[in-house]
Amino acid sequence: MSDVTLFALLILIIVVFGVVVYFILREDKKQNSPGATLRNQEGSMEQKLKCSQCGLDFPASEMITYENRYVCGGCKTSFVQRLREGVSLSATTHFGGFWIRLGAEFIDIILILIIDWGIKLIINLFLPVMVQAHGKPAFGPGYWIYMLVNLSLSFFYFTWFIAKYGATLGKMACGIKVVGADGSNIGYGRAVGRYFSKFLSGIILCIGYFMIGSDSEKRALHDRICNTRVVYK
Repeated sequence: MSDVTLFALLILIIVVFGVVVYFILREDKKQNSPGATLRNQEGSMEQKLKCSQCGLDFPASEMITYENRYVCGGCKTSFVQRLREGVSLSATTHFGGFWIRLGAEFIDIILILIIDWGIKLIINLFLPVMVQAHGKPAFGPGYWIYMLVNLSLSFFYFTWFIAKYGATLGKMACGIKVVGADGSNIGYGRAVGRYFSKFLSGIILCIGYFMIGSDSEKRALHDRICNTRVVYK
């Protein structure tokens, strides 16, 4: 494959990557905007809100509000009962600690490495990733394509699963999920921000991760930045 063809292929991948990110962020803006509505039985438009307790969407007319938290009819009784008993809302939440989150991260890394290995094999069938040049290993024509796909894989894996389901496969296996401060699922925009904030937690000698052990709500640095929590389902 010529250098011109390889360059064109790289440009195409970058463009596709950018378009996908654009639509993800646009969808997140739609979901979190006040204009997110649904039609009631009379045919008029009614705002759709997310319950902070169960995470499901309901018409605004079926929700109650308490300190910026929306609660649906099904969760209202238990929610009000806890308030009457003087129970702190944060006290009723079981936050995921350092070790369970580390275990979930380990599972995610193993899964990504397996997928990454398969992608490398496929690319290598068409374009060699590594070649021999003057008796020494060197980057082949498929190397940069592999690196781009490799970086994209991690990005889409963590942001899409967190935004869509509130948990990666590793977190699902460990029974934990990522939520906002009000207990609701986070959107794509905040999932992207959380993904890049995790690098900041790591580059400062992982101090950002160790903060989990000293925080009352088990928040890492990236949780503080993005106002998220990791809780048991």
